[in-house]
Amino acid sequence: GAVFTNSARVGITGIETTPSDNESCLATTIYTSGQPNLYVNKWNEGYNPGNGNIQYQIQFGNFGDVTVENVTITETYPVSTTADQPEWDWWEEIGVTDNYTDSQWVFHINRIERGQSGSININVSLENPEARMRWYTNTVEITTPGDDANSADNADVDVVFSGGEV
Repeated sequence: GAVFTNSARVGITGIETTPSDNESCLATTIYTSGQPNLYVNKWNEGYNPGNGNIQYQIQFGNFGDVTVENVTITETYPVSTTADQPEWDWWEEIGVTDNYTDSQWVFHINRIERGQSGSININVSLENPEARMRWYTNTVEITTPGDDANSADNADVDVVFSGGEV
């Protein structure tokens, strides 16, 4: 798609002590009409090494201007954790399959209309909360229609480090 950039610059008369923060630009890609554009992103809600769990937020939606049906979101939670029952903010029921063998939640959504978005909250309990020097990697993917306008935003990864001394 075409990229449009909007920039703004401010300044003062006189001496400027931080001129490096006087300009900002935002680039936006405009995609072809008539294509789906699903996205998913995730982050953790502030991991505290001593509390024994990590709270994840997943946001998903359709930036495109067409409805996408039979959408699947696959959430792979970190090894050495157990995932609690997820909660979501969505306008209809979401089908959920828990695949303990592969440490995955699989969410089945009937359709995502153009411009719709939703969120899923997942809490994972650490099997050994006192463990140090451990990385907890969590991934999420949303099904990609063959004609998705921007498949680069159909997966996301969040990594948490447990900390500790070497």
